[in-house]
Formats: sequence, C-alpha cells, structure tokens
Amino acid sequence: MDQFEYSEQGKKNVRIRIGPPGTGKTTSLCESAEEYVSRWGASSILICSLTKSASAEVKRRNLPIPGRRIGTMHSHCFKQLRSPVMAES
Repeated sequence: MDQFEYSEQGKKNVRIRIGPPGTGKTTSLCESAEEYVSRWGASSILICSLTKSASAEVKRRNLPIPGRRIGTMHSHCFKQLRSPVMAES
C-alpha cells in the first residue's frame, strides 16, 4: 500500500499523510516542509505527529524549522495551554 495525502477543500495549507511503515511518509513530509519554508517561512510551519517516535525522526532530519515547531499533537496543545499543572488521579 502506498501513502495517501489528504487535503480538505478550503484548507489549502493543511496536509495529512497516511500510510503503513516504509512508504516514504517522513521523506515526502521533509521534502514538502523545505518547500513550505521557502514559500511561507519557518515560523509559519507546524509539524504534528501522533507519536513521539515520528516527531523525533522528523527532528533528526535537520529541517530548517525550529525544533519547537515539530512535535506530537498533544505536545503542541500542551504548549498552547502554557504548560498547565496536571491533575492527579
């Protein structure tokens, strides 16, 4: 199975890549990210993954994007909430 890129109508700047391991998702993401940086600037790019391992792999690729702009969806949300105190259960 190949990877699949999804772009919702009306949201031209949002890309979702889906596919099993080994289909080149990270490679194509990094190629697209470099193009987007030249078009919109590094501070306009945010890379979200669902896993820590995926975001760590993207960070290892030495993209021209600050590391704080690459992470999991949850880590980006946590930063936007300004690192709130977590409730204990």
